Amino acid sequence: MNICHEGNSFTPSFSPSVLPFSHMNEDYQCELKAVEKVAASRKAKLNGPDDVVDSRLNVLCIASSGETALSLLTSEEVAQVDAVDLNPWQAYMTELRRTALLLLTRDEQLRLFAMDPSIPRHGDEEERKRLYAFIRPFLPLEVREKWDERTDKEITFGLGHVGQSEIINHDIQEELSTAGYDPLNRADRSSLPHDPAFVGCFQQVYSYTNFKKRFANLHIDTKAMEEMIHRHLEVLSRPNLHDNYFFHYYYTNYHIDKETGLPLYLQEQAQEKIRLLGATSERLSVHIGDVTEVAPRLHNARNKPYDVISISNILDWIPETSAPDFVEVFYPLLSEGGVLIARHETKPKTYFAALARKTSFHFDAEFNRQLFAMERSLLIRDTVAFIKKTN
Repeated sequence: MNICHEGNSFTPSFSPSVLPFSHMNEDYQCELKAVEKVAASRKAKLNGPDDVVDSRLNVLCIASSGETALSLLTSEEVAQVDAVDLNPWQAYMTELRRTALLLLTRDEQLRLFAMDPSIPRHGDEEERKRLYAFIRPFLPLEVREKWDERTDKEITFGLGHVGQSEIINHDIQEELSTAGYDPLNRADRSSLPHDPAFVGCFQQVYSYTNFKKRFANLHIDTKAMEEMIHRHLEVLSRPNLHDNYFFHYYYTNYHIDKETGLPLYLQEQAQEKIRLLGATSERLSVHIGDVTEVAPRLHNARNKPYDVISISNILDWIPETSAPDFVEVFYPLLSEGGVLIARHETKPKTYFAALARKTSFHFDAEFNRQLFAMERSLLIRDTVAFIKKTN
């Protein structure tokens, strides 16, 4: 495997980036599993072949950096995806990924985002600018104008590496490398969480001093930073990490150098399927705004329910006293048997089951065990489906 390591002092001159995330921290497999579950239930109720078209599902998800929204388009069961984000730049990132998929080869897409593991990021700047110049006329006007402003910044530097989350990953990699640690290629990682020097690398990165240096205008929650240290150490005991592309990405900032080491939408066969099924605005629509406002508005305008809604880990930021009301917003927007997918990074393991009892949703403990078993993301502590009850 030919992986290009960046070395030390990975700091864009324009830091911090406008992008909180260059990549998603959630596993699209869970959304596809929910689609599969709802579609199977829907098909069981069909009266005949003429109903098949009506059985296709409407899905809403958080846009983030676009991998989940685009990966959902690989499913023949999905009719429409709405990707919503409060941060405009995450919406612009999703549009950029979609346009790149429609116009570039897969390998060109990897180069545009500086994510080809065999090509060093540094030295490929002109090619990234050339690829962006090729697709820019096909971007929506607002999206094009915004990325034009950042051509000499994020696009030139490498969009796959500039998110605030990714900068922290680079800091971790530098600290570990300087201290002589290589978690990715270490056969036995079990002792690392108990090694003071190893733990100290994370404490240095997740410190008030480092975050103040990196993100001067960011609210710094020391408790949350301590929790992130704990999560990084906790996941080292998980099995099959070497083939886990989230783990690989956290410690190299590149995808695994094989087809299955890429997000689904970037795999060659998946790209062909997405182009066949459709990835234009008729099938993927991107929206900027608060999901609790955008989702009801879209639902009312189209007069049809969603079958799957995925809200990322928003509940990490919602006070526990407000969480039942927040979740309840989505109940009337779902079809009978529809699924609301939620995640968290910081709550107790029993949090979601207790939350469900305070809402109208059904909590299928067995299905949720299956769902979380599919979640490869290392920082997610739980992934569940709240299910709308059927009459």
